[in-house]
Amino acid sequence: MEPLSETFIQFSCDAHQTNTNFLEGNANTLFTKHLLRQTAVENITIGDMLQRVSDEVYQESNQKQRPLSK
Repeated sequence: MEPLSETFIQFSCDAHQTNTNFLEGNANTLFTKHLLRQTAVENITIGDMLQRVSDEVYQESNQKQRPLSK
């Protein structure tokens, strides 16, 4: 998929990965957990916010899930 130059796409995991790790007792995935937490941070660009989300998901999943930005 080739997005337009002004388009930003965020996937919850990289190619050949699945996002099946729902948190115990919660309807949200690991990606959603970190995305919701980072949306509360003020004065941050969308790119920086999603980089933080990616880093946090990667760490908490023990390097099994890495979100992908395009």
